Amino acid sequence: MKSILIIEDESLTALSIKSILHHLGYQKTYIAESGVKALKIIEEKHPDLILADIVLEGKITGIELAKQVKKHYSIPVIFVTAYSDEDTVNKAKLTEPHGYITKPFQKKDLKIALDIAFHKSKTEKKLQESEAKLKTILHTMPSGLFTIDLNKKINTWNKEAKTITGLKAKDTIGKLCPEILNCEDCKTGCLLFDDDVDKPFYHKECVIHINEKEITLLKNEDILKDLDGNIIGGIVSFIDITEYKQEEEELRESEAKYSALVESSNDGIIIIQDGILKFTNTASMEFLGYTPDEMIGVSFLKFVSPEYRELAIKRYTDRIEGKEVPSIYELELLRKDGSILPVELNAIQIEYEGKPVVLVHIRDITERKQAEETRQKTEKHFVKVIENIFKFVPEGLLVFTDKINLFKQNKAFQDIVKKYAVELKYTEQELTEIIIEQVKKRIINEDYADIRIPKNKNKK
Repeated sequence: MKSILIIEDESLTALSIKSILHHLGYQKTYIAESGVKALKIIEEKHPDLILADIVLEGKITGIELAKQVKKHYSIPVIFVTAYSDEDTVNKAKLTEPHGYITKPFQKKDLKIALDIAFHKSKTEKKLQESEAKLKTILHTMPSGLFTIDLNKKINTWNKEAKTITGLKAKDTIGKLCPEILNCEDCKTGCLLFDDDVDKPFYHKECVIHINEKEITLLKNEDILKDLDGNIIGGIVSFIDITEYKQEEEELRESEAKYSALVESSNDGIIIIQDGILKFTNTASMEFLGYTPDEMIGVSFLKFVSPEYRELAIKRYTDRIEGKEVPSIYELELLRKDGSILPVELNAIQIEYEGKPVVLVHIRDITERKQAEETRQKTEKHFVKVIENIFKFVPEGLLVFTDKINLFKQNKAFQDIVKKYAVELKYTEQELTEIIIEQVKKRIINEDYADIRIPKNKNKK
């Protein structure tokens, strides 16, 4: 049940108003004959509406009372008075009452005034709740936000705007946006109020300078209009992307360095995804004699020599399935002209565009293979030479490896050992070991003097 406070210094008038209210269904009413008593009732009872005479006896007039009610209680006030002169009405308007009714009045006049006042109060409360929600959203949203008037003066500044810029609301509100943010783009021309630019616009980058600190913002902007469609200002929301831009630049530099490294590498580098070449560097193309269009998007098996394709597909499949596979191995690739290229592969599995791929380093081992063939031929020739020497040279020969281990001895050496073993009273095995040990010492010490072996004194 709604309660109404009647403030009237004439008791008969107050009772008359109370009677009318009862007839209108408002059974809960209070009467105060002065402003002081009215404030006490308001404090204790907190009525839903106040009917106040403008002219009251005492220090607190009806207008003064309405001011205090508006400031502290948010209770709707209807002025009831016999005075309707312009000066009184103007003073009453300043308190923004919810109604104004002159004496004498009819029951229906009061009913209309009450209905309008309660409806207006209800609407105002909804508006206040909406504004409170909006204010909460404004100050809890994760992006900075401010609004400006037509003169580009800031009139709203939320908490995240303070966090990003370091500027408090008291330092920004009422000041020109371009001067506060020190943005060169804004100083040369504000796009927000440019009729040739469509609004809203999104994701515009802007660099601002505050206290010698450079901050890169990503912002959205739009104009604000009143209910009649007239432009009254603008709204700007923004986030700080300074770290992102720095990381982006570092990534760009890193990619440039990596790209230069990859393209200048003497080794071929390819990426295989689902068995298809997704990337190939310059060296790979030069190895095989193909252009990028001839390699990218093609099965990697096309470039593998037929006799190695089974091995290549098995190694690739096992690697993708997570099985243990040698990282480094050799095979042969097939050039565009049909010739064979011996290579050493170093393959690892990585992630590329969210899918597993194989990154392969390719090293041309043609020269290594040629050197190996040359070495093998040289070794065969050396062996033949040694064998011939061993057959036809009458002197005893011992051949050692680079680690001074005995590699070979000829028959002449064995005959010498056999001849002198009896004379020096050694077995052939003992004498052989003594000679070999003495030769090793001579080699280590680079002492190539004659070897003299005394007789075995332990044998008679």
